[in-house]
Amino acid sequence: NMKANTNNAASIALDATIFNVTSTLTNSGTNHVGLNKDGSTRVYGPEKCHLTISVAEGYQIVSIKINLASSNTGTVAVSNGTSVLTAANGVYTVDGNKVVIYASSSAQVRMASIEIVYIPA
Repeated sequence: NMKANTNNAASIALDATIFNVTSTLTNSGTNHVGLNKDGSTRVYGPEKCHLTISVAEGYQIVSIKINLASSNTGTVAVSNGTSVLTAANGVYTVDGNKVVIYASSSAQVRMASIEIVYIPA
C-alpha cells in the first residue's frame, strides 16, 4: 500500500519532481491506496481512502482518464478537490492543479492505469 504523509509518485511511475501523489484515509478507513502485485492501483470505499494527484507550481492538469481493471467491481469518483467531476467518454476534464480519486461505492475500485494530460501553466 501507499505510505501516509509521503509523495508516492515514483511508486506509480510518475516523476516526483512534477507530481505529488498521496493517500489519505477518510471515513474510518484502515487501508491506504493499494498497489497490487497485478499492477492495479486500488482505492477502497465507500470513500475509505483518497488518492490525490497534484502537480508542482508551474504546471496544470488538463484531464485524466482512468482505465479500470477487468476485475473492477466498484464505482469510481473523481473530484478537483472541491466538486465532483463528470467524465465525457471516460475522460475527466480537470483544469487545475489537483485531482482526487476515490471509490463512491462499497466495493474497491481497481484501476489498470491512469492517464494524465498536463501542461505548463
